[in-house]
Amino acid sequence: MKRVANNRRYYELLHQLENLDPKWSENIGKEGKLNNYYTEGDVNVPGEVIIKCREILAELRAMVDVIERRYQNEDSRVATRLLVTLYNDFGLSNKEIAEIFDYNESTLRHDYPAFKDGEVVPINPFVKLKDEYGKHISAS
Repeated sequence: MKRVANNRRYYELLHQLENLDPKWSENIGKEGKLNNYYTEGDVNVPGEVIIKCREILAELRAMVDVIERRYQNEDSRVATRLLVTLYNDFGLSNKEIAEIFDYNESTLRHDYPAFKDGEVVPINPFVKLKDEYGKHISAS
């Protein structure tokens, strides 16, 4: 995130987005990745409006320098939390762990906290082990 140099343009775009479709956040569709939509959006809203809303949103994100977030499913989130717990047990700080994972320290602290004593892992994680060449390691 960065400060917006031309905040007049930023607010003009926000108002334009709101005037175009007050429920734009619900109607533009679902994103798999940043600005990559895997649904068509609301079928009751004209396609031109949805496309324009997506374009405005992309421009707004570019103005504040939003980068692609690492979207993770629940399994990989739990695996990351398990690794954070392991590294914490070895005495590493969140800052050091964030450097290892190449995450923002704040993201690591808020989205991937270490498991507390007695906390149960919410899923049955499936762990895939790979060697240094990327080949899968089996138990046998």
